[in-house]
Amino acid sequence: MFESQTNPAISFSIYTPKNFSESHSLPVIYFFDPHADGKLPLEKYRSLADEMNLFLVGCNSSQNGMSMEESGVAASAMITDCSKRMLINTAITNSCRFFGRQQGSLCNSYAASFSIRFNCVLRFCF
Repeated sequence: MFESQTNPAISFSIYTPKNFSESHSLPVIYFFDPHADGKLPLEKYRSLADEMNLFLVGCNSSQNGMSMEESGVAASAMITDCSKRMLINTAITNSCRFFGRQQGSLCNSYAASFSIRFNCVLRFCF
């Protein structure tokens, strides 16, 4: 688990694929779990990350019931921090919200302020 350098109250989990090389930028999927369990989707989709050679990032500080402003602070801090920690291919950036609508639109609005274009916003129910 990582603590945000810009906002220590925000934490997130990162999974790097098995064949990760620090010399290449990789796509990323940002996950927002309804219970703020950022590790859960990373465990669930690590084989996808290995197969597709991409980063997975799960937010531990955004959950159902939070205001858009609170969720936005978490998303903003996480995206900012990840862009400093990892070499991200911003041409292929995605967001995934487990069972909900709020963070999907939230991610797109905050992505614009970071010059990130999410190719798709995925919603999973399980």
